[in-house]
Amino acid sequence: MTATLFWTGFFVITSFALYIGIAIASRVGSTDEFYVAGHHVPPVFNGMATAADWMSAASFLSMAGLIAFSGYDGSVFLMGWTGGYVLLALLLAPYLRRFGKFTVPDFIGDRYYSDTARVVAVVCAIFVSFTYIAGQMQGVGIAFSRFLEIPIEAGVIIGDESVMIVEAQATPRLANKVIEKVREVTDKPITHLVMTHYHAVRVLGASAYEAPQVIMSDVTRSMVAERGQEDWDSEFQRFPRLFEGHESIPGLTWPTTTFSDTMTVYLG
Repeated sequence: MTATLFWTGFFVITSFALYIGIAIASRVGSTDEFYVAGHHVPPVFNGMATAADWMSAASFLSMAGLIAFSGYDGSVFLMGWTGGYVLLALLLAPYLRRFGKFTVPDFIGDRYYSDTARVVAVVCAIFVSFTYIAGQMQGVGIAFSRFLEIPIEAGVIIGDESVMIVEAQATPRLANKVIEKVREVTDKPITHLVMTHYHAVRVLGASAYEAPQVIMSDVTRSMVAERGQEDWDSEFQRFPRLFEGHESIPGLTWPTTTFSDTMTVYLG
C-alpha cells in the first residue's frame, strides 16, 4: 500500500468515525433541541458555523476558479450568492423560529395557509438541494483528484480477476498516468474500457490501455461516427493544453462491444 492510499484511507475513515461519534454524542430528546444545539451554542460560534456553511466546497472552489480564470470580473458572481444568503438569513430564517417550525416548507405552508404553497416549497427545496449537492460533490471530487493524482472523470473498478477503466483520457500519454496509479494498487490486467459518452478529451487515449473490450452504448458509437473527427479537431484547437502528447493518438476510438440499454460485465 502506497503512502497516498494509506493517508487517504486514514483521513476518510477518521472523518466518518468522528462524524458518527459526534452524532451519537449529540442525540437530542425533543424537536426544540434541533435549533442551534438546544440553545447551547453562543451567538459568535453560531455565526461562525453559518459562515462556514457559506464557505463550502462549492462556493469556495468556484469563487477561486472564477477569479483565477476571469480576474476581478469573476468576483461579481460572489455578490450574487452572498446577497442571496444574507437575504435568506434576514427575511426568512428568523421567522422559522417564531413560527416554531424547523423547515422552510412547513413555514411557508403555515404562513400562507396553503398546502399548495407547501408542496411548491418542497419542490424548490429538493431542486436547490440537488443542485447544491452536485456542486459540493464536484468540489470534493476535484480536491481528491488532485490528492490522488487521478483525473476526476476517470473511474477504476477492480474485480477478482481483472480491472475495468471508465473513460480513457485525451491522449495515450495522459492515460499512462492513470495506468501508473492503477499499478500502484493492483497488477491485474485491464480487460475492459468503458466510454460513457463521447468527447475527444475523454476517449482518444484508449489505445494505451490495450483493453480487449472497449465498450460504448449504441448512441455513443453513433456520435463517434457522426462527429468524431470534427469534435477532435474542434477541441484540440480550443484546448490544446488538454491534449498532452497529442502526437501519440493513433486515431478515433471505436468500440469492440456496444449495447442499447443495459449490459453485464464479468470481472471475476
